[in-house]
Amino acid sequence: MSVRPSRLVPPLLAFAGCGFPGSVEFDGVSVQAENGVVSVDGVALPHSRWVPLDVPADVGALKLGCATRELQVATAGPGEPARLEVQLFSQVEGEGVVALEAGKFVAQPTAAGRVLANGVRGTIPAGVRLHAYAGTGRVSVGAAHGLGGLEADNGTGDVDVAGGPLGDVRIRNGTGSSRLDGATAGSVVVKSGTGAVAVTGSSCVVLEAESGSGSVTLTGLACERLDLKLGTGDVRLDDCTAARSHIQSGTGDVTQAGQTDLGQAEFDLGTGQVRREPAP
Repeated sequence: MSVRPSRLVPPLLAFAGCGFPGSVEFDGVSVQAENGVVSVDGVALPHSRWVPLDVPADVGALKLGCATRELQVATAGPGEPARLEVQLFSQVEGEGVVALEAGKFVAQPTAAGRVLANGVRGTIPAGVRLHAYAGTGRVSVGAAHGLGGLEADNGTGDVDVAGGPLGDVRIRNGTGSSRLDGATAGSVVVKSGTGAVAVTGSSCVVLEAESGSGSVTLTGLACERLDLKLGTGDVRLDDCTAARSHIQSGTGDVTQAGQTDLGQAEFDLGTGQVRREPAP
């Protein structure tokens, strides 16, 4: 184990703003939610309904997104069809349809008025490569039956992922928390601006986590290589194992607890300290 001073303070992730106060830039439009009413580019969409979608069982990849509402999906079980719904907001009641284009569901008007797909729920085919993204809403992915890969992006909402195998995982978050629970994966990369990062009861080949001011908490993690880069947040590791580890922090402390064994470990610390809690 080696400890040396760190000069790195990871930059905060930047998320694009837009021209309307309190709104979020989403798929090229400005979306605002105020007093329960969703608006697009300043046009109110007072009507909404859930639209069921047909998801081909052999679809290789899906790209699902929502601006201000929640995205909550899980993998369908063996022999079960995927059952997915999109919340469609419209300027005119009953207006609009949702179509699948190159693996992405797109809201399309059928006559006059604006429409927006903003909210996703249901099940997706197991083994699909999933890209889930949101502006301010929570992203929740249950992958008990496996994914072929996962990419998740969020501006201010949380990202929660459970189960797997997941393939390779990429999570990018601004201010919300990022959580991975009970998963198996190849390479896992998590980048956060100010949100906390937590991984529990999971295994992967490589875990790379970076946060500007959020903390990183790892519990029951097993990996071959661990690479953590933090600005001001603390690191806590409980019952974690890795063959090689590199932990870099500006001002935060690193605490090892339980049966944690970081193998060939290197610590690059600014003002923080490495602490060891004895196993119970």
